[in-house]
Parts: sequence; C-alpha cells; structure tokens
Amino acid sequence: MSKIQLLVVGVGGWIIVHVGLVIFGAALGGGVTFLHFTGGGEEKEIPTYDEGYDAGYSDGFMEGLNKIVVPKTDNVQEVAPTPTPTPVEEGMPIALSFYTCPPFCGTMANGEVVHPGAAACGYGFELGMRFTIDGDPTGRTYTCKDRGGGPYHWADIFFADSAAGWAWQEIVGTTGMIHREEK
Repeated sequence: MSKIQLLVVGVGGWIIVHVGLVIFGAALGGGVTFLHFTGGGEEKEIPTYDEGYDAGYSDGFMEGLNKIVVPKTDNVQEVAPTPTPTPVEEGMPIALSFYTCPPFCGTMANGEVVHPGAAACGYGFELGMRFTIDGDPTGRTYTCKDRGGGPYHWADIFFADSAAGWAWQEIVGTTGMIHREEK
C-alpha cells in the first residue's frame, strides 16, 4: 500500500469508529430509564433528570444564600457566618504569585485599573486589606484590590512586566509570610 492509501484508510477508519460511537451513545443516552427493584421483586421507575429530577433543590435552596436548607424537608437552620481569617500582625504564611498586563489588563474587582502595588487576593482576605511580604525586594505595601482563582490564602501581585515579576518571584518564592498593615 502507498502512503496515500494508508492515510485514506486510517482517516476513514477513524471517522467510521467515531460516527459509530456517536450513534451508539445517542441510542443509549436518549432513552435511559433507571429501574429500582423493591424488596418484593417489583420494579419502580426512578425519574431521571429529564423527567424532572431536581436533586432535592426544589424547596427553596436558591432562596437566600444566608441559610442552609436541608433538601426535601421543612428543616431550616440559621448558620452564623464564619469569621474571615486574616493575618495577624505577627504574620501569616500564604501562597504567592504574580501577574502582568498583558494578559490581565483592565479593571480590578474594586473598579480601579491594574497598577503596581495592587494584588489579587484569595477570598480569605477582604478587599482593601494592606500587607507587606517578608523578604520582598521592592519593600512595597500591597493592597488586595482584585480577586482571582488561587487558593483561599493567596496573593497574586501585579507587575508591569514579566521579567520584573519573575525576578521578584525568584527572591520571595511561591509561599511567604505576610504582615497585615492598618488601613
């Protein structure tokens, strides 16, 4: 066989296999009904998602996020908010990283445009919290002005260019001790 014939056979086989998988999946997935066998040998149909199964959230789960609603009951329990842990003046270890513009340009969560001294912080720290980092060669005081996808106790420091950010990261590392400053 020539290379072209091998290519045609390979691509054609791949297409046939995947079309078959799609048809097979549609045939099985389109009409799956779960059956539950009760103790007496009877079959009982369990509603599927498409038939209105709501995972127990139809009794107001999304109403008022300040309460825990036990699904499918009338038990509503008030839960006091957990205090947000913030670093004490003696310090607190956190994860550290940096970001630049581009690609992260524009407005931060507090409405300001990204700038040096700004930090995107995990949800363990309130917006507006000011802090310093042990061993930071810039000596800056940073302010949590944005959010990001990092850990709960984390600060993502803004740098105008990546070379400065990488140099900073090499000195401070990926974890460090921060100290909260008064506003």
